Amino acid sequence: MQRSKTLKICGLILFVVLSMNSFAQHNTTSPFSRFGIGDVASLGKGRSAAMGGVGIAISTPYSLNSLNPAACGALDSMSFIFEAGINAHFSNFKNKSLEHNTRDMNFDYFSMAFPVTNWWRMSLGLNPYSNVGFNMKNTTPFNNDAGNLEYNRQYVFEGSGGVNKAYISQSFIPVKNLFLGVNVSYMFGQITSSKTTSFTNESGFPVSGMLPTQQEREVTIKDMMFDFGAQYKLQLNEKYALSFGTIFAPGKTIDSDLKNTVGSLKDTTSVNVELPLKFGGGLGLYINDNITVGFDYTNEQWSKVNPLENASYKNNETYALGFEIIPNKRSMKSYLGLVSYRMGVHYTDSYIKIGGNSVKDYGVSFGFGFPLRRSSTYVNLAFDLGRRGSVDKTLIEENYAKISLSFSMFSKWFYKQKYE
Repeated sequence: MQRSKTLKICGLILFVVLSMNSFAQHNTTSPFSRFGIGDVASLGKGRSAAMGGVGIAISTPYSLNSLNPAACGALDSMSFIFEAGINAHFSNFKNKSLEHNTRDMNFDYFSMAFPVTNWWRMSLGLNPYSNVGFNMKNTTPFNNDAGNLEYNRQYVFEGSGGVNKAYISQSFIPVKNLFLGVNVSYMFGQITSSKTTSFTNESGFPVSGMLPTQQEREVTIKDMMFDFGAQYKLQLNEKYALSFGTIFAPGKTIDSDLKNTVGSLKDTTSVNVELPLKFGGGLGLYINDNITVGFDYTNEQWSKVNPLENASYKNNETYALGFEIIPNKRSMKSYLGLVSYRMGVHYTDSYIKIGGNSVKDYGVSFGFGFPLRRSSTYVNLAFDLGRRGSVDKTLIEENYAKISLSFSMFSKWFYKQKYE
């Protein structure tokens, strides 16, 4: 009965999440997604999203962690967990002369985990790896010898799509409190971009004899990749425990299809899409089983990657710090004592460079985990407020607010009920 009920709830939430995604026209509306493979999505989901995105060294029996494939080793040997989430993204973009507001709501992720044996856990899921969605215009005036306007040349840059990641994580427990993990992922998606050039006079009408031109590119990505992780928890005494985590993903060259369209001419060739080597480490501190503090550092070696188009990359570095406190896990009277209160900060020195300056992203996050009565199921709500880029240094500045809503459903499955 319990298993049937859980499956119905999981199916309903998955249907709602995927239905909402089908109505979303863009995963992002950021001009920064024009570069590389787009905006690389944060892997900090659910609980982690409110804690600054930390999680390389943090694990719990009651929620999932996609930042480290080893983390599901903490899952109870008789449990099943299902998680799914959506997010809303509100942005204000501005440069020295213009300002524009955007908003999007999209599917964020879903994942599930369960034990295979006493020393082996498995997790699988789907989440976006990168998102592309932009529409930009640039107008250049051309004057004649007398200094009068002869015509305007206007460029319109558009892009959409992205890359998704479907994965299966395996976590092994060779000795107590040591988890070793490996992700087997299937990367798939399409990135479409176009450049339209047109010529207009002072009144905005097309210039006679100067026809508009359009170039389109469509890159299709389909390939497998692997990444690895480890966690170790050290119990110092009854009150304190430390945890250590590390992740590593080797660089990957994906042989992809590239379709080029220039006017009526079309051709299809192969192109190498490169993903960078990535590594990271984290520390976790547990106090009295109700306070968790985490710190993460990750580095992606984008400087060694050949860009898809003319661009300049640098290594991507991210720092994150976050904590969670549950006032009273065993409270029978106060519901607020059972709620998880979370907060964090994050800073990224991005791989994207504009005008010789890297795009920096920094923000603060906070949120809550609301438990359902008489269960270990949580509704997670997270807010992330931040800024990316700078009008002075990178020409474009984004001030954003992200809202994430997810469900983490925990159920005891793998046991036999006894009746007297």
